Amino acid sequence: MIASIATSMRRALTALALLGTSAVAAPATSPCVNPGVRDGARRTLHEASATATALAFCTGEDCWSLDLASSAFKAIPALKPAPPPTDAPGKSVDGRATATPTEVAFCPSGPASCKKFNYRFAFQPQGGLHPMLNAAGTLGAVIYAGVGEDNEPRYLLTYDLAAGKLLKQIELKSGGADVFRTSFLYNNALYSTKGKRLGKLAMATADLVPLAGSDLVAMADPEHGAVVIQDTATGKAHGALKLGVQGIDQLVSSADGATLYVLAQGATEGEVVAIDVAKNKLASRTAPPRCAAGTTRVR
Repeated sequence: MIASIATSMRRALTALALLGTSAVAAPATSPCVNPGVRDGARRTLHEASATATALAFCTGEDCWSLDLASSAFKAIPALKPAPPPTDAPGKSVDGRATATPTEVAFCPSGPASCKKFNYRFAFQPQGGLHPMLNAAGTLGAVIYAGVGEDNEPRYLLTYDLAAGKLLKQIELKSGGADVFRTSFLYNNALYSTKGKRLGKLAMATADLVPLAGSDLVAMADPEHGAVVIQDTATGKAHGALKLGVQGIDQLVSSADGATLYVLAQGATEGEVVAIDVAKNKLASRTAPPRCAAGTTRVR
């Protein structure tokens, strides 16, 4: 009973914030997006993905499909939630690599493809073991982390899986690590397989979104409404592209990597800004249909 009352109160307060006045908005009966929402009243934007013909995502319980040819939105049935990434100790996010205190195994395409490498350190990895490999399964790495309070370092071991050999052992001083098609990220910079420094990461704390079929990654600066695209093979970063939107929520690559879709929660829930990757410029801007004046979608 108490929980039910609390839930009803939360929905009423959310509707009030969405409307931005002292009166509670009437509930909209059909899927729509709320314009001019405030930070605390935005519905969750989730399940974003792109195919060759459409971009799909949900705003709260409303789900949408954007036809990429016509730039037309339509409401669609609820999308099945994507499975959460693997968070098991000693396993890569995609489950294709596992690590123990003495060995790492990379299995790009199943058990028959596994390649194993041994290592030995004078301390236990009580700070964590984090294996990873690139999408092609040609390069891999593992973070072997000791306890910082005990002055035990964090090491990154990088591997050429095609050649079946260890490339480098590096002490991680800051940030995390990642593996790309032809390079590695560590200590907030990009490095070739030979250890040559290619360039500093454009945004040290941003999440990186790979652009399909290329060496490019995209990252967002939500505070300034900007996006940067960087080449992981050369280290070269394109100039920051200011989009004039607030509340950048997600970045999604098109199926061919030619377009980057920026999903925002600014003036309108679920606003989509398309970026022409080759030209590094804004190509289009659109959003699902807005709720009628005086109405709102709470869930």
